[in-house]
Amino acid sequence: MNFEYQLLSEEETQELTASKISGWLLNYPKHLDALFEVSYFLGQAKEVESSEGYFYTIGQGALIRLPYTIRAACLLIEKGFYFEAVSLVRNLYESLFQLRYFHKYPDKIKSHIMGKPRIRFKVMFEEIAPGFYEQEYGNALSEFAHGGATSSIFRTKYTSPAKGVTTMGSQYNEEGCSFSLNQIVAILFGILNYVPIFFPQYVSLVPPETEKKRKDSLAWLESGMKDHLKGKPKSSRFYNVVNPLIY
Repeated sequence: MNFEYQLLSEEETQELTASKISGWLLNYPKHLDALFEVSYFLGQAKEVESSEGYFYTIGQGALIRLPYTIRAACLLIEKGFYFEAVSLVRNLYESLFQLRYFHKYPDKIKSHIMGKPRIRFKVMFEEIAPGFYEQEYGNALSEFAHGGATSSIFRTKYTSPAKGVTTMGSQYNEEGCSFSLNQIVAILFGILNYVPIFFPQYVSLVPPETEKKRKDSLAWLESGMKDHLKGKPKSSRFYNVVNPLIY
């Protein structure tokens, strides 16, 4: 195992991944374009030193940052860095949950930013999407992010407590690919869906062509989630806890 082998394995994994998720790779640039564009038409708060002003500060910052995080996660997935992609998915969730929570409780933003007191993610998650924190964030995403016992699941497969097979280099893994990708689809849908709600001025500022891109992206992403649920009925457990966040 060496760096040259890793580079070759990345190329092979990227080629195979492209054949497996061609629909996503063909379409997601358009959805990121929609996300890039809407951030130009969010408007601005009437008073900077106000609850609205604080929300615009974190909201506009998040909308500008999120397309890059999504792109980075997708690049990692393409090249077989499944463990590494999970940490970025976790970050995306944290950003969206904060926007949802502080949109609902704008009077709590200033004290949170100042750390007096900071509101825990568990409080935000349970308020917006009950059950998500325990099922998805705590048992899966945080386990990966903090290097827990199961964080090597995409790298090592154990046949017994003492024996296992380790994947050297990058290698396409359907479970690893779909684990993060299905969550990115849901998160991206949620972000685009909530833009006019988070930023009411958007409705009067956005040009028709940009709004059409947003709505077209929503339709495609929602169709993808429905197809996933239809093909994998057990994914209903995931959608039951994530839907309150994104709808």
